[in-house]
Amino acid sequence: MLPRNDRADLLLLALPNAALREACRQLQLTFPGYRLEAVKPGVIADSLSEEYETSEEDAATIDRIVEENCVLPPTIPEEMIPASRIPGRTIELLARVAAADPELMLAPLIWRLLGHPIEGVRTGAAAALRSYLEWYDAMAAEPVDETNGATEAPPEPESIAEPEPGDAAESALLQRRLKETETKSARLGADLEAARRQLATERAHGARKDERLSGLKRELEQAQAELRTTRDAKAALEASLDRDTRALLRRRESEVENLKHEVEGLQKKLEEARRREAGMLAERRDVKTPADAVAPAPAPVEAPAAPVEPASGFQPPEFTAEFYESIEEWDERVVKTAFEKVLLLAGNFAHPSLDAKLLQGAEGLYRIKVATDVRLIYRRKPARGIEILSLIDRENLPRYVRQYKRRAHS
Repeated sequence: MLPRNDRADLLLLALPNAALREACRQLQLTFPGYRLEAVKPGVIADSLSEEYETSEEDAATIDRIVEENCVLPPTIPEEMIPASRIPGRTIELLARVAAADPELMLAPLIWRLLGHPIEGVRTGAAAALRSYLEWYDAMAAEPVDETNGATEAPPEPESIAEPEPGDAAESALLQRRLKETETKSARLGADLEAARRQLATERAHGARKDERLSGLKRELEQAQAELRTTRDAKAALEASLDRDTRALLRRRESEVENLKHEVEGLQKKLEEARRREAGMLAERRDVKTPADAVAPAPAPVEAPAAPVEPASGFQPPEFTAEFYESIEEWDERVVKTAFEKVLLLAGNFAHPSLDAKLLQGAEGLYRIKVATDVRLIYRRKPARGIEILSLIDRENLPRYVRQYKRRAHS
């Protein structure tokens, strides 16, 4: 029921500065650019009065804070309350209130009356608050008499003999003003001291935060330097590995080219030897003796069906399905070496790096060494070429021979 300005003045009268700031904290009310301790109480009261109209929940919070701080004088003992009439209770209460500081009792009384169930009482309380505020503003606006630039001091009590009847009201008013001023001065002094203590605490807290922030910054800079060093080392290692890989690839490519040239040379030599052999056979057919014509020599006995060890020439390899299944369990390096060995074997059965040997107990089955514990099993074809069978572990050779013999018999 109060206008916004009157509500702000009531909050300023009813709540100490600490309670005003606590209300701002509970409502999460901030003042951009200023710390809460640096905002003036009047500005806080205006903001709380405006916040009172925006939300019922915020209004209930402000009412609760005012209820906690607006405490009436102690309860009147029952024996001091007249039992004849209930209005005597009000008279006793007003008598006790009159003996206390009016400013300290005004806000609790008005607060209680603003919550009265009768609307007329609430309206009267609002009007009383407005009258008090107007009187207070008028008193604050009165000019202070000055004589020769100095404020006229009130007369000492001992210099006053007997006040005249006309000056009694003015003297009481001046004493009341003096008491109010002293009360406000005491409050301001206490608030100032509290603000100083709060400022010292905030400065100490800020210094600790700055020190911790500096430590975190140093740790961050150190971590960033270590990260840069690690990245540089990783880049250098990757570059080195890349160079080594390219060099190895170039060497492998050169070896393959050399092997191709060797195979081409061997093929040329084989063709030349075959041409010479054909020429020699033709000459032998042309130069025949008469005896040979009458009684031809018996045909030579053929050698048993066994793979002939070729002296030279390229033997094309044939990779079986069993071979492709066997290489799935080996890594890329072993498989690559196996193919290189097959290429050497196709060019020359007796190449010194192959260590080719005939397996005992398995007719026509050979093995070559691919790695320390890896062996390649192959078989020479009767006419030309080789059949690549399997890539196995050295310890599995006996079992592989037994399986091969069973498959051959079946």
